[in-house]
Amino acid sequence: MSYSVVYTGPTYKVSISVLLNGASIPLTVWIQPSGNIVAFYDGSTGKNYTGSGAVNDFLSYFTDLENLQTFALLASTSAGFHSTGTSTTTIGTSSFPVTNYLANTTPETVQICGTETVVLNTYNVNLGTPTGSGMEIVTSATFAATETTSTGTTTLDYKYQVIGLTVG
Repeated sequence: MSYSVVYTGPTYKVSISVLLNGASIPLTVWIQPSGNIVAFYDGSTGKNYTGSGAVNDFLSYFTDLENLQTFALLASTSAGFHSTGTSTTTIGTSSFPVTNYLANTTPETVQICGTETVVLNTYNVNLGTPTGSGMEIVTSATFAATETTSTGTTTLDYKYQVIGLTVG
């Protein structure tokens, strides 16, 4: 995923490129300085959205990233995972250390919030804090899992890598 701020003023126009199943999808979001999303252009459908439709469609692109962050943080908080050491990653022009995590065994079954069961079949995550950010992020991750909730079972297959980063 990459982004650029096209202009600022009463609203920020931000262009985003999302790589989804090998295809680059252009997205444009207009955000007020307060953080409210006022409009969204979805390049996969060619449609413009405003109001709650803009918010819902824009956020739908980031649901998988939210899931990824949740599953990745298991690495540093659960007994079912272990660090294999540290390495240095370079994203853009920034280099910083990351900690590499694997599941102790696979499949690894994890309960989330007492109502979800996730069975991880593959799990490899790298977490690090970009210089100057003060915030740990997932820099890369690969995992395959099945997730069971009250509404059914979903197969998950994530391959994720941060390719650009601006700390400001």
